[in-house]
Amino acid sequence: MQGLLIVTLFAVSIFAQNKREQFPRVLIMAAPSYPTLAVHLNLEEKIRSQVAIDKNGKVTSTSFDRGDRNFHALIEDALKKWRFEKSVKRKRVVTIFFQFSLLPLGSSDNASFTFRLPNVVQVFARRIKVLDSPG
Repeated sequence: MQGLLIVTLFAVSIFAQNKREQFPRVLIMAAPSYPTLAVHLNLEEKIRSQVAIDKNGKVTSTSFDRGDRNFHALIEDALKKWRFEKSVKRKRVVTIFFQFSLLPLGSSDNASFTFRLPNVVQVFARRIKVLDSPG
């Protein structure tokens, strides 16, 4: 019974240490552009990406759990430009959320993107009025 208690306490201790780890400080950020086709099709998307960072703070790989591949390519291009603080760890994996939203017709808002630190990027585009086809 005593062996079970030690293992349980050890597991709880590891869980608590992992919960205390903070998102690494972002030194350089770049926002992806909104896919032109997605704007024309009035598509909005929420995408979660897993980003691997080496000990020098450079993004080494990205993966996505869902979403349109056109969004993925633009996100990957932007993430290649990101830099994080250096770490003694060889590799870190963080989750970054990208939210692509269309502004309402007639909006005077000029925001094209916002960063909600530590790990949310919102990308905006102006909604395009779709003309009815003649006929």
